[in-house]
Amino acid sequence: SFEVQPERIRTSGMELRVVATSLNTSQAKWWTEESPDVLGGILASGALAPIVYPKRIGDQVYIDGGLCANSPVLKAVQEGAQEVLVMLLDPLKVPKLSKKEPLGMAIFEFEIDLFMFKYFVESELERACELGRKRGVRIWGYAPSTDLDSMMDFEAPKLERMAQRGFELA
Repeated sequence: SFEVQPERIRTSGMELRVVATSLNTSQAKWWTEESPDVLGGILASGALAPIVYPKRIGDQVYIDGGLCANSPVLKAVQEGAQEVLVMLLDPLKVPKLSKKEPLGMAIFEFEIDLFMFKYFVESELERACELGRKRGVRIWGYAPSTDLDSMMDFEAPKLERMAQRGFELA
């Protein structure tokens, strides 16, 4: 079995920033490669209910960090990065409601996409660029020109097709 060892993260020589959103406080919680509970932070950062159950760490319960910091470009600028590369998984455009069935799932995906787009563009990216200009930071970004596929499709063939499209568009 494959299991990530916290010591390997700490001694990798790489800086790590992982974010999750506290259900208790609605605030972002950041972990680094030095955090004693870094593995819990990694698990919490991907907890998107109802697909992946929220993660309890101590007396806090955490979900996906993207709700507070979709792409941690602002955190990188705040911590002194001089160059930042942002790789988005979706086109940087206002989302549209898909015509697929069931309609409820299509609306749910649209709501998430719209929230993330508006938050990322109108808050996080705008603030990072403003601060970056003041500090002389170069921010590079890449976004695919078309959607890779639905983020809610977890069947192996669909995931493989999505990964292949990502490679083709990169």
